[in-house]
Amino acid sequence: MVLLEASSRLGGQILTEHVADCLLEHGAEGFVAHSPALHEVCGRLGLATEVISQTVSRALVAEDGVLREVPPGEAGRRLGIQARPADWGRGLQSLRRGMGSLVAALAAAIGQDRIRLTTPVEAVEPADGRPSGGWLVHSGAGTSFEADGVIVALPATAAGTVFQAVDPAAAHTLQRLGTVSTLSVTLVVDKDHVRHPLDATGIVVEDTAAPAGLRACSFASSKWAGRAPSNRCVLRAFYRPPAGGVGDPEPWVERTQHYLERIIGLKGDALYTRVVSWPTAIPRYASDHEAVLAAALAPLQRLGRVALAGASVARSGLDGAVRSGYAAAEAILQAGSRAPAQ
Repeated sequence: MVLLEASSRLGGQILTEHVADCLLEHGAEGFVAHSPALHEVCGRLGLATEVISQTVSRALVAEDGVLREVPPGEAGRRLGIQARPADWGRGLQSLRRGMGSLVAALAAAIGQDRIRLTTPVEAVEPADGRPSGGWLVHSGAGTSFEADGVIVALPATAAGTVFQAVDPAAAHTLQRLGTVSTLSVTLVVDKDHVRHPLDATGIVVEDTAAPAGLRACSFASSKWAGRAPSNRCVLRAFYRPPAGGVGDPEPWVERTQHYLERIIGLKGDALYTRVVSWPTAIPRYASDHEAVLAAALAPLQRLGRVALAGASVARSGLDGAVRSGYAAAEAILQAGSRAPAQ
């Protein structure tokens, strides 16, 4: 097995940072509490004792400059989080040392000799002269890899691109699956610079006076134990940025600080700020999502052992991504067991 990763790091939308004596999550901060898949993989990697639950569960909504508490599960519904409705209100779980510790443990289990960073995949095609199931994987680094089976864990648009030469119709189907972009602004501030008690998971923003695109603000250091010293707090605002891109990060920080000054009484300069954007990273699932994926995958699977995994395939965030990984691996193994003997 070889893992090809386009960027210079593993983890995708998991990005953990340690700065200013705080643990910051700039991507996925956790997973649904009722997630057998995550608990299984954490157990296999020796992380079972690292799993932690939210320290608070109440959520607030900002409407016309007023904060009020909402019932359990209501915040997820208002934000349109595409998890199973049964999981709304159950809260999230995370890892004591951050979600980045899951990535590190997975990398160690795979082995550094099997990981190729900065190796983007440009195309996947059947390997000439190989038994059924053989593929040739072309990387942007100018190298090619032969494989008996391929699992493609890319956003749907990128997955379509790598299969363009193999089956244009299947590629087009994948490329038209919807995605949206997201952006987060993280602030580390002195706790005594915040007037409002941070005794909630955060705020769902439905306020006409809020900056355009602002959807929520997480009280990260209240939500998770051990994320900041007692005299500091971590705030994380989430935006749906415009299609034109993010541009200069400073205005995003300024508009976040200005709004939080009005809504929770934030004063003074932040000790640390960071803006992180994830372009076209969040899938939007139509009602026929599974049927569309199956239609795209069927002609590719007739050419060889191939499966799709990741957020574009399965719903429910990290839980769905892990479940899709297990399903993809099982599909490759089953296809191999059905391959004719040579």
